Order: sequence, then structure tokens, then C-alpha cells
Amino acid sequence: ARDNSLTTFMKRGLFGRKLTSKQGYGEENPSWVPKGHEVARDLAADFNGTPGAVIGEPFGIPLTAHFLGGAVIAKDASGGVVDKHLKVFGVPGMHILDGSTLSANPGVNPSLSIAAQAEWAMSHWPVNAPREL
Repeated sequence: ARDNSLTTFMKRGLFGRKLTSKQGYGEENPSWVPKGHEVARDLAADFNGTPGAVIGEPFGIPLTAHFLGGAVIAKDASGGVVDKHLKVFGVPGMHILDGSTLSANPGVNPSLSIAAQAEWAMSHWPVNAPREL
């Protein structure tokens, strides 16, 4: 696993504004993952298909389709946004149950990681407790 990031921002383009990205903090973002390449070729062979890539890969431009992080999990509001049960500090009744609470990109589609984390948080909700207002 790598400790890295992409920073996204709006940029003026030929046809108006567009979302673009650049290298963030940490290690350089990989534009090619050998194991992923191998798996794609194997799957393509198994299904009699043709492996492909996103347009930026041949140019060394990494891409992510999943925006992650930003809502840090911490012990209190001085260190983050939510507690270990994903409850927002200072906002009773509000929880964050999406990719913004993932601390790192798992390197694959994060849907199952997000679902597992949300399910874990929900398992700690009191069933018959008074409602937070």
C-alpha cells in the first residue's frame, strides 16, 4: 500500500470549467499497477475480450473515480470530524456513512469497504434508545 493522494480542483478549459487533478501529498501516484495489468489480461483471456485502460494511463496520468477521505475519524473534535461510530462531533443525530470517512484509498473499488464500515457503525446504534435531537 502507498500513502499518497490526488488533489482535485476546477480548471478553466476550452469549453468552460472542468474538474482536474494533480499529485497530492505522499508517494507518487502509480499510473500503472503490474498486478492489476496481469489480472486484466487474464480476465480478458478468460472472457475472450480485450483489456483496456483509461485514457490517462498511457500518459502517466493517474485517475480516481472515488473521492475518499476528508471526514477524519478521531477521539474528539480537535482531531477530526466523526467518532469511531461515525457520529459527527457537535451535531447530534448526524452520521457520515460514505467514502469521506475512509482514511486511505484501498486501491480497488471502495464500495464494499464503505458498506462494511457503515454496517459496523449501524451495528452500534442503540435499538430502543431515546432519539437524539
